[in-house]
Amino acid sequence: MINILVVNNLNLRTMKKLTRKNLEELAKTLPVIEKKNQTAFVGGGSGTSADPYTQGEFDNMCSEGTWRGGFVSGWGYVSGEVICTPNGNYPGMNDFIAGNASSYIGVSESTHPDEVLRFLRDAGIANPSTKIPWCSVFVSAVYSESGVSNPNSAAVNDWRTWGDATNTPQVGDIAIFNSYSHIGIVTAVDGEYVTIVHGNSNANGNSGIVTSSRMHISNFTFRTR
Repeated sequence: MINILVVNNLNLRTMKKLTRKNLEELAKTLPVIEKKNQTAFVGGGSGTSADPYTQGEFDNMCSEGTWRGGFVSGWGYVSGEVICTPNGNYPGMNDFIAGNASSYIGVSESTHPDEVLRFLRDAGIANPSTKIPWCSVFVSAVYSESGVSNPNSAAVNDWRTWGDATNTPQVGDIAIFNSYSHIGIVTAVDGEYVTIVHGNSNANGNSGIVTSSRMHISNFTFRTR
């Protein structure tokens, strides 16, 4: 790939024929965008965690019906089972999100440390550790795998302005705990009670991803897409 040079305030009237020597001289004094960052502008990702697709490439592959799954910049891993539609939603999306969340029940730092570290890496944590709070990155992983744009963040506060607030939660919505900084995904609703799947569910790091049933909606702040 050809290096992209960032040229600021260059007087084009003083430039003559552009040669390789000119470029080499410029490269010594001007910043060069690294290859891994160039794909954010021009695409060319391979879909791996180290070389993700851009969101534009994801959109294009969805439009062409060629999406088969892979890592997308800013989202983490996105499943190949995602059904792409123009408005970003698809039939059965809520149940798909809930199913993805429930499939991780039982994962913990002690039983599946590599899975927890993947959640953190996909959210851009440079030095992931199972000692880092990971309830938020678990939610990000589930949403990304379900093809839903999200904050992709380790910070619960980043979800407080995501989507829209709602007092009538649905399956697939986000549940932010009111009593402390914690977050999960709604997997069932029964009147004023919800079932939540959430990860990193205690400070000891030994309960991992669990499901909590029959919790009153007054315990949460809900956000929906």
